[in-house]
Amino acid sequence: MINSKNEALAGASVSVEGIARTIVADIEGRFSINLEAGKKYSLKVSSAGYNTKVLEDLEVKSNEDNNITVVLENKTLEEVVVKSSVRKESTSALVNLQKNNTSLSSGIAADFIKRTPDRNTGEILKRVSGTSIQDNRFVIVRGLGDRYNTAFINGAQLPSSEPDKRSFSFDVIPANVVDNIIINKTATPDLTGEFAGGLVQVTTKDIPTKNFLTVGASMGYNTNSTFKDFYSNKRGSTDWMGLVLRNGFTQNADVSLNGGGTASR
Repeated sequence: MINSKNEALAGASVSVEGIARTIVADIEGRFSINLEAGKKYSLKVSSAGYNTKVLEDLEVKSNEDNNITVVLENKTLEEVVVKSSVRKESTSALVNLQKNNTSLSSGIAADFIKRTPDRNTGEILKRVSGTSIQDNRFVIVRGLGDRYNTAFINGAQLPSSEPDKRSFSFDVIPANVVDNIIINKTATPDLTGEFAGGLVQVTTKDIPTKNFLTVGASMGYNTNSTFKDFYSNKRGSTDWMGLVLRNGFTQNADVSLNGGGTASR
């Protein structure tokens, strides 16, 4: 199989009507098919970037090789559209966003969050520079209390979760749904003017376009004490503690299983 420039079409596919299989041409554009002699067949030849060609009523002769040359014409493309999107869940993407942002900001991304034992957004905010958490749920930015801060989630302002003051309880947002958190500390024209300390912008993960299953496991140990020998004070000849407890090392283990689809998460 060749094109209009007499160039071999490697990887072109050939299918025979009545046979449930497809033959792929080699690097020189050659292919071989064993068919019953005395019958007529139809061949369908296709290749990426070329028009599909159908060869009708090809008769197979007995006791000889039947050679054919297939020439495919270039397919005329109106346009080629390449779509891409920025991955906001990585720390590198967050750093690039901060560099191009006119506002002074700090934040944390999902790839760092999943390496922490944090269970909710309130615990995550403790790890962002310039912030602290009161009662494990109310954010304090640059020393200013929750009433001077504003919270957004996916571009929508969060209402106050407390009946007697202007504040939001961040412990209600699970950590595993957070894509990134950005805290703007200076005002810009595109932001609301209802904050003096900081504007907390929480972005959650997108709705999955297909079913998924995520399994994660981790284990840790103390490198300063595990499998290490230590000097200690002089003890008696009988180690009563050792007779009761076996030697071992301290470890932390965590296993998580997540699944979901387009209808639910």
